[in-house]
Amino acid sequence: MRTRFIHVIHWFIRLIARRFFGLTETGRENIPRTGAVILAANHISDWDPPILGMASSRVPHYMAKSELFRKPLAAFLLRKLGAFPVNRTGVDTTAIRMSLSILSQGGILAMFPEGTRNRRGLLGKAKQGIALIAKRSGAPIVPAYISGTKRPFCGFRVAFGPPIAPGEIGAVHASGGYSALSDLLMERIADAGKRAGTFTGYDESISDLDENADEEKN
Repeated sequence: MRTRFIHVIHWFIRLIARRFFGLTETGRENIPRTGAVILAANHISDWDPPILGMASSRVPHYMAKSELFRKPLAAFLLRKLGAFPVNRTGVDTTAIRMSLSILSQGGILAMFPEGTRNRRGLLGKAKQGIALIAKRSGAPIVPAYISGTKRPFCGFRVAFGPPIAPGEIGAVHASGGYSALSDLLMERIADAGKRAGTFTGYDESISDLDENADEEKN
């Protein structure tokens, strides 16, 4: 269970984010008030994790790149704020188990399916880790589209879309596997941005690279 202290800090930082960074959010009603849920968002800036957390109606746990935990003080603070490390160079089974544990206890987990920032500010392709966690946990996924974080003080916006229900997750996985489920998730993140009028487009260069890699394999 999260401590009252963390909730007070969350409320205070959200107030600052709204006052000084122009944070606005839409669709927060799409986040279930109780029970396990995954928040899945695009990733364009280092500001994204805290801004997604501030926009959420519940205080989420986070996956954070393991490099951030190298310094003891940083590691201590990150863990207190609900973050845990993930090794991005391969399949991190420890991070997966931690994610499933959080969700099994009815927690909320914030994730960035692309696995890294898209420096062009566009929407890339998802890695399959979040699809695996969603399928195994049975938790719904709430897609979120973040914009404005590449230019602080110009207004941060987070748009939450309707949840992807466990039944739909299971059906898509049954018909197309984790790849199809990952593609559906990115479509829903894009839809959230389109409804808010903030969607900037897909990063076609990533698709081209993937297609070239497939051709080389063949």
